[in-house]
Amino acid sequence: MSTDGSSSITYLLCFVVFCIGFGVLMIFARDFMWELTAWGNQWKGVRSERTEQWEIGQVIGGVVFILIGAGLGCWGITQMNQLNQQQAAIDALETSVAATRSSGWTRLQSIFSEYIPRWEADDSPGVKRVSVAGVRADAIYYGRCTGGNFYIIVREFEGQSGGDFAYVPEDSPDRCRPPGLLMAYIGSPAALGGGWWSIEINMFTEDSDIITPTPSRTAQPTPTRASPTPNATQLQLTIEAAVQQQLTQAAPTQDLSVTQTIGAAVQGTLTAAAP
Repeated sequence: MSTDGSSSITYLLCFVVFCIGFGVLMIFARDFMWELTAWGNQWKGVRSERTEQWEIGQVIGGVVFILIGAGLGCWGITQMNQLNQQQAAIDALETSVAATRSSGWTRLQSIFSEYIPRWEADDSPGVKRVSVAGVRADAIYYGRCTGGNFYIIVREFEGQSGGDFAYVPEDSPDRCRPPGLLMAYIGSPAALGGGWWSIEINMFTEDSDIITPTPSRTAQPTPTRASPTPNATQLQLTIEAAVQQQLTQAAPTQDLSVTQTIGAAVQGTLTAAAP
């Protein structure tokens, strides 16, 4: 039961006792009540007279006070029972949560102990998402906080809604600010021991915003095709045809000797270049 609820019930019960007690006095201790009435009238300077109407009024007033006290008492008992039931439910939930955390912590230690040294040795920047064989979890991340401390975030471990855990051995999860990873917690993280914490994540960045993208591959240049090498035989035939044309044109002008000399030189060059 909460402190405020308990105090309210206590004040109510005190008022109930007062109402019922005062009602009993008005009915069964009318002589005492008359003395109080006369003493009060004396201070006011009023003459007191005990009449039958006063007697009847005392009985009626006493019954009213008793009924009011009884009604408030029943209501107060109902409220107390409800508060006790709520507190019992809260205690049961806390016990269940504590048992789940303890069981989860034991499983986390046994599963991740072989992976932590390898992940912690990874100094590359960014948030890494990994999967572990045999582990059911919404997501598993690791990386470095802003200050360089190592962290692991396990979301919904074993498929439990709200079963979030963090491994931050050198700090507290609420002080770890991984670059690019935005998280908001419900309440304060609870230390489980061995660097593990039980956390309740309320807001989380999408994977597309936090996972370090894989660098794209550099486009390979398209190989340039080599120009086809002309066939030597075809080249020789082409040149011979051109030389023959020159000889035909040079005959009328009697430049035949010069043209034949050029043709001989070209023929020699082609012969030397032939494979």
